[in-house]
Amino acid sequence: EHRYRLPGNPEEQKFRRDLLEVDVELPGGIPLKVFTVHFKSKRGGAEADILREGEAREARKLIKEAVKDLPHKNY
Repeated sequence: EHRYRLPGNPEEQKFRRDLLEVDVELPGGIPLKVFTVHFKSKRGGAEADILREGEAREARKLIKEAVKDLPHKNY
């Protein structure tokens, strides 16, 4: 369960649909890291847009952190 904070809001938010991270081994032993997230619908107006953008920013941060030391950069 990933959590994040929106700019200007000290209250911690939880991903409405969490970021999935999967490690796969390809033929030849090559590691592959796969990420996916299904952001909530665009319905909901400006508030939904703010939450979706916050989740996208946090997902990007989490992915960058998770792959920073990958030797082959397969993600």
